[in-house]
Amino acid sequence: MAGKPRKCTVAGCRRRSTSRRMCPEHYAAAIAAGAIGGYVSPGQPREKAPTICPPDHAHAEKTTCYIQHQCRCGSCTEHNREREAQRAKLTAYGRYDSGLVDAGPARAHVVELSAKGIGYKRVATLAGLHVTTVRILVSGREDGHRKGELAKRIKRATSDAILAVQPSLEILGARVPVPAAPYVRRLKALVAFGWSQSQLAAALGVQRSNFRFIAEYDRAGSHRHRVTMGAATARAIVALYDEISNQQPPETNQRKRIAASRARAYARAAGWPLPMDWESVDDDFERPFAVRRSAA
Repeated sequence: MAGKPRKCTVAGCRRRSTSRRMCPEHYAAAIAAGAIGGYVSPGQPREKAPTICPPDHAHAEKTTCYIQHQCRCGSCTEHNREREAQRAKLTAYGRYDSGLVDAGPARAHVVELSAKGIGYKRVATLAGLHVTTVRILVSGREDGHRKGELAKRIKRATSDAILAVQPSLEILGARVPVPAAPYVRRLKALVAFGWSQSQLAAALGVQRSNFRFIAEYDRAGSHRHRVTMGAATARAIVALYDEISNQQPPETNQRKRIAASRARAYARAAGWPLPMDWESVDDDFERPFAVRRSAA
């Protein structure tokens, strides 16, 4: 059983926390004020831990052996000399690119996605990055004397991958609320086409007594813009609409013909448009320009 949502620890704030036990607004304000993520020098230079270059490392192909493992074999030393000479040359010409960019935009984007129900683990998966990379970006270093320090720069490829993750219905968490309007419109259009609400409920795997999406939306009146539904339900409605919006409901017997006729009559009386009447069912307006009154 899931626990209660964590709240922002800033006094007087009741919003949901996303990073450092703060809501996105207070987290951003704390970073801007320098209250978190700063580096405090230990005073004395730290002693490097003894390192050994693994025998399976490909020397002179990366800087890992020379810089981190302090390997000083001939190939690593020559590779480092060439790399430094190339960097000095490009710097002199003003063309040197370290491959690092400001970490701020990517960090703010992760926090924004978290506020919309897409956690850092999900962001890492969608961006093709390791979970630790994204977690450290938001929460800071996890150990050592620089624990808690936020990175000022990150690799450009990492930043681009994170910024490419945009909130959409397909990646939202199952229970993240989304505006109900576009999905209720789809249900109404299917009813206008002859699909009964009982058939739609069965197709969505919902008990008919719990199929209240249309009724709750209409009952909200002028507050319809506040009506929401879970992202998983919205995805199911979109999939169903795409599957049957161009299919006539089955009318193979008298009972099914009566159900389809009643559905069309009910929708016609309520003024619900057909699927083909919508140029774009996701557009933010209540009615299409032209409404046909029959599915025939």
